[in-house]
Amino acid sequence: MLKIPRLIRGELNKILMRPILYVITGILVIALIFAITIFSPAPRSSYDNTFYNECKTLEEVNQQFNSTNQTQTKSKKVALANVNLAISNISYYSNVSSNTVTTELKEDFTYIQNIIDEYEMGCRINLPVTELEPIRQTIVKNLTELQNKYNNYVNKTNSPLLVKKVNHEQLDALFTRTINMFSLSGQNVDFTDIDTHKNIILMVTESDNLNTIQYFLDELIDIHISEETLTNLNEYVSMASNYMNEIEADFNNIINSNDNENINNAINLAKRYYLVSENVLNLVNNTFKYEPISTMMDSSIHQYLNYNNTYSYQIKEEITKQTYLVTNNAVATDFADVFSPGQSSNATTNAFDFVYFGLEIFGFVILIFCVVIGAGMVAGEQSNGTLKLLTIRPYSRNKILTSKILSTLIFGVILTLFSALVLFIIGVSIYGANLTPILGVFNASTAYVMSPIVLILIYILLLLFKILIYTLFAVLISVIFRSNAAAIGVSMAIYFMSTLFSVLFSSSYWFAFWPFTNLDLFKYMGGSFLTNTANNPLSIAFSSPMLYNSSFLISIIIALSIGVLFSFISYLIFNKREIK
Repeated sequence: MLKIPRLIRGELNKILMRPILYVITGILVIALIFAITIFSPAPRSSYDNTFYNECKTLEEVNQQFNSTNQTQTKSKKVALANVNLAISNISYYSNVSSNTVTTELKEDFTYIQNIIDEYEMGCRINLPVTELEPIRQTIVKNLTELQNKYNNYVNKTNSPLLVKKVNHEQLDALFTRTINMFSLSGQNVDFTDIDTHKNIILMVTESDNLNTIQYFLDELIDIHISEETLTNLNEYVSMASNYMNEIEADFNNIINSNDNENINNAINLAKRYYLVSENVLNLVNNTFKYEPISTMMDSSIHQYLNYNNTYSYQIKEEITKQTYLVTNNAVATDFADVFSPGQSSNATTNAFDFVYFGLEIFGFVILIFCVVIGAGMVAGEQSNGTLKLLTIRPYSRNKILTSKILSTLIFGVILTLFSALVLFIIGVSIYGANLTPILGVFNASTAYVMSPIVLILIYILLLLFKILIYTLFAVLISVIFRSNAAAIGVSMAIYFMSTLFSVLFSSSYWFAFWPFTNLDLFKYMGGSFLTNTANNPLSIAFSSPMLYNSSFLISIIIALSIGVLFSFISYLIFNKREIK
């Protein structure tokens, strides 16, 4: 084992003599200037300063808080409306759970079909038109009512139906066409003529609309919310209501004090009152949206109406955070957000935002450096003949390869830690350090509160893990190829190909299992779906997408597996190949 440190020192000396080190140093300096220049994150969305800010006295705050104008201010009335809406939605699903909406719709349609059969029979036996016409009008009326009932169910904010978008469009069009057939819409016809009624039946029979409507009704899925979920939501609404009562009591005490020096406290309580109500309403609605699709793959979810851009991971993450806030009598503004390239983690930009942003850029440069160095470790010395001189010395091949891998990683670690230190010093100088605890969600299921210092250290460790896997991959390519240029070229090509794949195939189910897409583990800490980052070019450039049905467990298993596989194949080939 004592020989490995000696070999590592030798490899480090070789790296120090390579021109690439100085090239990378220059690039890092340019990257630092670039980061300082373009760093301009969007304000955090959960900080809403648009209400109560113009109030100058406690009386004005009180008037705005108790305002009856629901459209102009986030007042007590609006907050209570949020809570009442949450209660109403829970009550609605409680009733829906005891009834089957699809059965109701299909029974209504069966009733209409029976009337149509009666109408058709009347036409065949030449029933008097005076008796046929009321039946036809009843059919049109009932079909129109059924179409409206179906659309009302589908278009509700919390719909009791899960319906595929394509099916919905076709079913709605079928209802309209069938109604038009029975009413002969747009045509100047005489409904006192028996032939008119016979032609209607002929058109309906030939179109097969009725059977197609029945097929699409059979495809509808009822949304049922479990009794346990409804019970939990009722408890959360009760918690939020109790907390709002406490806030209101504190608010009234300040108002009654008539001390305008407490105006900021009154404003903060008024804002808090509203934010609690907004959070619990979002919790209820997100829960209702998530439960029906919780067992589905995202590729299937996107087929359904109102789920076009829905990720089950995202909704689950939001539910976990909102539940934490409700159960801890807190609001989002009590905490900072998880770091994101395009959005501040707190009310104002701080040093930790800058460190994270800078390391996203620096990490890319350092990773490229490690790939280039790793790819040339074996192939480069093989091509110039120095590797043979090393192997004839009293060192095992395993120790030689281990020293090459470790020396590359050591340089990667040094560059990363030094970059983080420089970025932090600059960030503190420009923006200052805000130590507000961060509320995040790990793997969409566990809420955590953490110091930004600890979270930035976790980010650095996960970045180093990513560099490790890419280094092992580069060494594997270096072992396979005898040419230094070929090894570096292939390594870089595959790296950039993986980056391109993340843009082209991130919506494909199979891409979740592409090895290199599972190396960005920091996205599982809760910052992948922050509101202001969706269309931000920096977020797109530096953040890997959250893949279909991905999870931390799947990604870490894949990442560790390919790391072990790369190492095993590298050592196997290096020990068996002939070195000339």
